[in-house]
Amino acid sequence: MLDLDFAYLSLQTSDRKGLAGRKYFLDRLAPLFYGPRIARLIEVPQLAAGCNIHLPLGAGNIASLPEERRQRFVEKTGQLLEELQLTRLSAERSLRQAWPNLDEYFHLVWGDDFIKALGYTLVQEVMSRRGADKIILVGDIKTYSDLLEALTVFEVPISVQSLKPVDYEVMTYRLLYDKGCAVSNSYLNPQGWEQGDLILVFDGEAESLIAAAPGQFLFRLTSNSRGLAPDLEEHLEQNGVSGRLGTIAPILETCIAAKAGFATDHAEQNRAKARASFQDLQAAGEELGVWDIFLDKVI
Repeated sequence: MLDLDFAYLSLQTSDRKGLAGRKYFLDRLAPLFYGPRIARLIEVPQLAAGCNIHLPLGAGNIASLPEERRQRFVEKTGQLLEELQLTRLSAERSLRQAWPNLDEYFHLVWGDDFIKALGYTLVQEVMSRRGADKIILVGDIKTYSDLLEALTVFEVPISVQSLKPVDYEVMTYRLLYDKGCAVSNSYLNPQGWEQGDLILVFDGEAESLIAAAPGQFLFRLTSNSRGLAPDLEEHLEQNGVSGRLGTIAPILETCIAAKAGFATDHAEQNRAKARASFQDLQAAGEELGVWDIFLDKVI
């Protein structure tokens, strides 16, 4: 039996085309030929080892399958996890849109807390070394309210900018009026950014409207982001795993959790540990030296 710490569930980067991609044939072929399988082992140096459970279909193919066909994939994935004696399952972030109810079957790690912890660490490093006049969070941050609140500790104005500012009115109102945090909410406005602003971009749709400017600290933390940890990205890609943040974030979040001993099941006695915050993950990553992989290249 392999001694592994986690499993990582991934899709193909593109949909199957031709006859195999047509719904009639896909419905019949998918359970026979395109079921989940162990594609490769994944080693994250000095952290953990796992395996890649791969579904040889694209996000569009998965979204088009009827629920009973996807249920067959769930059962097969569960069997693989049981055979490997694993409870930690991280997942490619693109799966979240393609298969929105997958969380009902597994305790999945999507990498959200890792991205929050990385964002907080980058801000902390910039503030300690050079300082910034304002922190700007860009994009869809509905699940990032805890990061937004944590960043108020740096005592500089914080701006949330997005393509749909109405989505964040309640979040920013609560922080501004209930907690006295200097947080504003507005439409995305790169033209108004100034020298000394520190920008964290979380949304790929918004990212296409943004260009770097001299004097700004700009960190792209979208699923497609690359270049944040070049050595790790190269290591993973040489072993057949994508180096995008959408892959690295769920894998590293699981690795840190495994090393730190954070629980991943739903047992009553473990619920408090299972709900470890992103700040717990950030502290554990700091102790393990994970953030050095990123800070060495981006600061």
